[in-house]
Amino acid sequence: MEPGQPRVPRSVTVHREQADLFERRYEQFERDPYFDSFTYSRLKLEQVLTRYLDDLPDGTKLLDVGCGTGDVLRRLGARFECAGCDPAAEMLEHARTANPNAELAVASAEALPYEDGRFDAALCIEVVRYLDDPRPALRELARVLRPGGLALVTFAPLATTSLYPLVNAVTARVRLPGMTHVRQHFHTVRGAERLLAGAGFDRVDVSARYFGPFIYLNRLSRPAASALLRRWERIDDRLARVRALRNVSNLLVAAAWRPTSSTSAASR
Repeated sequence: MEPGQPRVPRSVTVHREQADLFERRYEQFERDPYFDSFTYSRLKLEQVLTRYLDDLPDGTKLLDVGCGTGDVLRRLGARFECAGCDPAAEMLEHARTANPNAELAVASAEALPYEDGRFDAALCIEVVRYLDDPRPALRELARVLRPGGLALVTFAPLATTSLYPLVNAVTARVRLPGMTHVRQHFHTVRGAERLLAGAGFDRVDVSARYFGPFIYLNRLSRPAASALLRRWERIDDRLARVRALRNVSNLLVAAAWRPTSSTSAASR
C-alpha cells in the first residue's frame, strides 16, 4: 500500500480475490439451488427478496449496494431501473458483463455516490456482516431512498445453531486450510431493528431463513448435504415461520421503510 492511501479492508481484498469463485457459485445456483449450502442459502434469501420486490411496480429505481458480480441485478433488470455499486473492482468486471445497461460504480457502502432520495428501493445483501460499524452504511442507505422507500438488508445471526460466530472468531485470527481469513460481525434480531431505526427507518420487519449446520456437512460430503437439503426444506420453511426462533437461524433479512414524511420520522 502506498503511503497516504487509505487501508483496504480485508473483506474487500478477499472479494477481489474471490470474484471468479463467486461468479461460478452464482452460475451453479442457476443450475441447481440445492447443489450445496451456499446455493441453498441464496435460494432462501431470494424467496424473501421476491416476496417484497414482487409488490413493487415495473420501472422501480433500485440500487444494489455491494452488488458483487451483478447476479441479482441481472435477474431484476428486466423489471426495474437498476444501479449497483461495490468496493471490489474485480467484482464489477463481472457485473458489467452481466448488466451492460445498469449504472455501476466502484464505491463503499459508507459513501454512496448518489443524491438524496434517488431510489425507490435498495438491496444491501451480505454487506453488514463485514462492517466493523454498520451505522454509517445504513444511514447512507436511508439517505439515497425516497420517503417511503424500501431497503432489504441482511444480517448474520449471533446465536445461530451453526456456531459460525465462534468459528469465525478463530478463522479471522488464524489461517486455516479451506477457511476464509476475514473477520465478520453478527447481530440479534433486536440489534438489527435498533440499527435500522437509528439509521432513519421507521418500520422494520426481520425475517429468518435457513436453519441448521449444513456448512459443515457440506465440507464432509457435498452430495450428502445436497440430498439432505432437498428433504430438509419443508421443515426449514416451517421453522422460518416461528418468530421466536429467528435468532438461531443462519440468515436474517430485514425489510425497512423510510418515513413517508418528517412527521412520521419524528414520531419514532
